[in-house]
Amino acid sequence: MNEAKQNLGKYLSFSLGNERFAIPLLKVREVIAPPLTTSIPKAPAYCLGFMNLRGEIITVLDLRLKLGIAGVKGPELALLICEIGNISVGMLVDQINQVIAPRAGEIGNPPDSGRLNSAMSIAGVYRDQAGLILFLDMEKTLGDVPLRAFARGKTSLTDLENS
Repeated sequence: MNEAKQNLGKYLSFSLGNERFAIPLLKVREVIAPPLTTSIPKAPAYCLGFMNLRGEIITVLDLRLKLGIAGVKGPELALLICEIGNISVGMLVDQINQVIAPRAGEIGNPPDSGRLNSAMSIAGVYRDQAGLILFLDMEKTLGDVPLRAFARGKTSLTDLENS
């Protein structure tokens, strides 16, 4: 088997509380320090607001709140600027861990947990020396977030519901 078939690509791993997650590195445009945000009236609690990134207005989400993960935010907060479809979104995470490059067969299917898997959109599970890393399908994880409405400048609940 050649190297292209063995290597599944690179993933950025990060922490939310005591849990570790990963997303495809190709979806991550950059990693920055958490900025000040402008709040969005009547937005869900996980939506921290808008930020201006070199002239581009980006919606900032707290991924910990979005996934319902409890705990205290750590001192190494980072903001992942990701491309979801054709929209840029900022996702606040507790800590950046490392870039990993699993090979074919190293990422397993998550155990069938019914609604839990679909709610968290777990695409796979990877095991390393420190434990498990859950691979997130970002499109499914953020599928219910009205990113397009936020991107168009909709700022009220009525506007969001009509998107």
